[in-house]
Amino acid sequence: MGNPGATLSAYRDMQSQARSILDAAKHGPLQSLTDREMDVREQPMTI
Repeated sequence: MGNPGATLSAYRDMQSQARSILDAAKHGPLQSLTDREMDVREQPMTI
């Protein structure tokens, strides 16, 4: 049936990431890298 500890750990990691984003958003607008900073012409970004 899997490892319930691993499932819970993944859930807590997801919650922690979401909380970090919300905390950062409270301190000002969120920012992203520009195309130049990501160097998209030389190294295409994939998802």
